[in-house]
Amino acid sequence: MDKLQYAFTGPWVIKAQLKGASYELEHCEVSGKREKKHAADLSPYPVELIPFHSVDGADSRYGQLYKPIGLHPFKEAGIKGFAPLKPFKVAANLATTGRCTKFHWPSLSELNDEIAPFRWHDDAEFRRYMDGDSITMLPVLNTGPPPAAPQHTIPTIPAIHLLTAAIIQSSDKLFFVSHSIGSNTARKWRLARVAFQDSMSLYPSCTQDGRYLFEFYICHPSDWRYNAINQHYWLQYHGLDEVATPSPSTDAHLIRPSDTSDSYANRHKLVPFRKWLNISHLDTFIHGPFDFASIRGRKSRDRISQDDWDILGRHTSMFNNPLPKFDVPTYSIHVDRGAHVTYHDEALCDLLLFEASRTSNSASDRRYL
Repeated sequence: MDKLQYAFTGPWVIKAQLKGASYELEHCEVSGKREKKHAADLSPYPVELIPFHSVDGADSRYGQLYKPIGLHPFKEAGIKGFAPLKPFKVAANLATTGRCTKFHWPSLSELNDEIAPFRWHDDAEFRRYMDGDSITMLPVLNTGPPPAAPQHTIPTIPAIHLLTAAIIQSSDKLFFVSHSIGSNTARKWRLARVAFQDSMSLYPSCTQDGRYLFEFYICHPSDWRYNAINQHYWLQYHGLDEVATPSPSTDAHLIRPSDTSDSYANRHKLVPFRKWLNISHLDTFIHGPFDFASIRGRKSRDRISQDDWDILGRHTSMFNNPLPKFDVPTYSIHVDRGAHVTYHDEALCDLLLFEASRTSNSASDRRYL
C-alpha cells in the first residue's frame, strides 16, 4: 500500500569497482551474499538514525492507515545491531545546596573595590587627605612609560647614477611609488614603469635629477579578491579626447600586455596615463627598478613576485590605500579576461580631472599625461 519504492537493505561493503559506475557489494551480516549495484542505487550508511513520524498528509495517512511505526522500527527496516539513543530523563530527586540561596548581585561599591581598594583605613586618615595632606594613591591602571612608537623603515634610494644604470639595465623598469591623490595630503601606492625613451627625448636632464615620465598600472577588476601574486596588472589607457577634456564619466581602458599592445593602442587612439615624478624624492620612491615575476620559469608580463610585495609591505607608512591580500590560497584561475577591457572608477576620474586642471596651460604636457 506504500509508495512504489525499493526498501534500503544492508549494511553492505564495497568490494570492487566495476565498469559503468557499478560496484560489487558484500553483505555485512549474511556471509557470502554479494550483489552488483549501480552508484545511483547506493547511499552512505548513516552515523545516526532517528525514527520519526511522517508529515501529516493524504499520502502518509493512506500509507500508514494499517501500518503504524512499530516498537522496533530498525529491525523492521532490516537494520540489525543498531541501538538508538535514549532521551535524557530528569531525576526525580535533585540534590540542593545552600550556595544558590547566598547569591546576591554585587553593589557598585563592591565592584569599585575590586578595581581599586578603598584608600583610607579610617575617618582620621580621610580627614588628613581632605585637609591637604598628600596620600599616595593606589594606581588603577599601568602608569609606566608609554610604548615606543612603531618603527617604520625608510627606503634606501640609490644614487642618481646607480639608479639610472639600473633603469637602463632593467627590462620592465617597474617601480612602486607613493603617489599623491589630488590636492590633499593623502597618498597611495601605485605600480608604475619609467617611459625612459620619452623621458630622455622630452627632458634629457632626467638622468641627473631623477625626474622621469611614469606610466601607471591598474589591477585587473576581476583579480581584486585574489592573492597578490595571482593579480594581473595592466597599463591604464585613456582616449585622446578623454585626456584633453576629461569628465566624471571617463573610462579607463585595459589592454592585455603583448608585443602588439602598443600598436593596438595607437590604432584605437589610446594613450597611457602618464605623469612626471621625481624618483629621487624620499616621499615618492618605495622600491625599484624591478621586473615582472617569472611563473614556473616563464617570464610573465603582468604578475608581481612575492619578494617585491614584501618590500612594499615594509613601507606602509608612506601610503594610505590598503595592500592586496597575502593570505588567500595561492591558486591561479585562468579565465578569458579579454584583450581590451573598459573599466570605470571614480577615483581614477578624479585623478585625471585634477591632472588635467594642472596641465591645462601646456598642450605638450597634456598630450603625454
